[in-house]
Amino acid sequence: MKEKAFEKIGELYPKADGKTVIAWLWARTVTCSNPACGHHIPLVHSFKLSTKQKVFVNPIVNGDKIRFEICNGSDAPEGTVNRNGARCLFCGANVPLEHIRAEGKADRLSAQLMAIVAEGEHGRVYLAPDPEHEKIADVPKPDDYPEQEMNQKCPDLISGRGYGFNYWHQLFTNRQLTALMTFSDLISEVQEQVQADGGSKDYADVLAVYLAFLIDKLVVG
Repeated sequence: MKEKAFEKIGELYPKADGKTVIAWLWARTVTCSNPACGHHIPLVHSFKLSTKQKVFVNPIVNGDKIRFEICNGSDAPEGTVNRNGARCLFCGANVPLEHIRAEGKADRLSAQLMAIVAEGEHGRVYLAPDPEHEKIADVPKPDDYPEQEMNQKCPDLISGRGYGFNYWHQLFTNRQLTALMTFSDLISEVQEQVQADGGSKDYADVLAVYLAFLIDKLVVG
């Protein structure tokens, strides 16, 4: 399944600095509520990437945008969000939580790549955002993505409904949806291949169930 998935969508997951990427870390962004500002600000609880390696992201105001750089040390800047809302890195204004939720419900939240985590010779390495990687991740939703609505009994803070996320697919990026749908579609191919190789239908069905469990772990992990 991994090999077949790579054939289908491998180009969406390039290496960074010649290293295999483990994760792309994104920050949700919202427009500052200060009318005189109006810049997009990152919503980040903590800029620390690794307390063990003492690595953090340093957000730098660069014109009308935020640039992220990877730094070493223990003096990581404070995050921009708390229980009451957010802090604008451009003008210093306090952005009320109500404003963030209203922007989310109006589908005006965005995202910005904050850091890249890759495999190194002696553990994880953290790399600054790459514009090319951000561009590659900007793909359309797959045609057959699930459109199930969230259970209305789910607490808003867990499901994200308080921020305009009413359908499960809204919790994932388009690239994540593409990968999940690719793996899901490959289950039926595996079933057919098992039987073509002489396996019984019962064995193929059982294998499909276990593969579905693994994909479920990818979703919630």
